[in-house]
Amino acid sequence: MRSLRRFYYDLFSGFYDLIIRLHSRDREGLLRHFIAEETRLAKGDRALDLCTGTGSVAAGLTKAVGEPGLVVGLDFSMGMLGKAKELHRAYFCLIKEIEAIDEYQQRIDVTQDETLRTILKHNLDEEKEHASMLLEWVRRNDELFAKKMRVYLYPEEPELSDPYSTF
Repeated sequence: MRSLRRFYYDLFSGFYDLIIRLHSRDREGLLRHFIAEETRLAKGDRALDLCTGTGSVAAGLTKAVGEPGLVVGLDFSMGMLGKAKELHRAYFCLIKEIEAIDEYQQRIDVTQDETLRTILKHNLDEEKEHASMLLEWVRRNDELFAKKMRVYLYPEEPELSDPYSTF
């Protein structure tokens, strides 16, 4: 029975978050944010998320505990844990790409040598391409993130006079 249940959740992991959102009618992921908020975790705290699934609650807990804190997610399904790890890798790499974009831009702004500036601009463009590819991967693999991108990055009728009017 245990191996059958594990097989089921490994198979189910690819569309687990979508089914949970549809079943609970929580398309915004508000329930998972509520769960994370109700733990009343503070910066530096530690948390254990049992049956973490794809890690969506653990992600909210991680935000609450911040850099000095620690969140550990456990699940018996390798498929669920694999999905959580892949999303984490993508988010982490996206952060690094955006940091690299900022660093290259800072160097371009201060360099006096035109040849070096040309090289740095080329590298900056490459980092922007990498970040864009990661964003697209995340969009395809995180339904809630994709929805937020549609709302804030690609609205059907953008409000040019006040870009933050949707916040």
